[in-house]
Amino acid sequence: MNPRSTAWIAAVGLAVCAGRSAAQGTPSTELSPELRAACDTMVAVFRRLGAAAVERSDGQTRNPLTRADEPGCRIEARGDVRVLPQPQLPENVLVTSLGWPQDPRYAADGDFGANTAVAHRHVLCFVDSRWNGETDGGVPDLPRSWYRIKARCLLDTRGTPPRHAPSVTPRDTGPGQRTPVQ
Repeated sequence: MNPRSTAWIAAVGLAVCAGRSAAQGTPSTELSPELRAACDTMVAVFRRLGAAAVERSDGQTRNPLTRADEPGCRIEARGDVRVLPQPQLPENVLVTSLGWPQDPRYAADGDFGANTAVAHRHVLCFVDSRWNGETDGGVPDLPRSWYRIKARCLLDTRGTPPRHAPSVTPRDTGPGQRTPVQ
């Protein structure tokens, strides 16, 4: 066989195999228009609320439900809780400002931290918030009275968004109540 023919056959074979491999298993990091719009909206809301810093990255994002990497966005916002509408906690301010229904299956909270999920059309965003009070808190690398909210938005593969939107109500800020600012 002619060396030039052998090289040509090898090149065609590699191209075919590479094409098949790409079609079969290389996950796309391209965001759908709906997912991109939801991520853009969340960033805009953080900025409108006066966050001191907002960072966003698009790409493969870990789905906490399936533990699989999927196309999505990661957003982190940090800022002073004293510039947020009072007496709400940081995650409540975000959910109220977005106007998207919370999915109660993913809601949990504790001292100086909370988790929730919000749905918008076919996008599900998992929100993790931590904050510091005047004297103590859950984020040692942030100043007093600051918050950090991390969100991961993915296409909702469950296929059924929540049917109702539970209301987010401000929590009491009386003595002994859990609040972002003590």
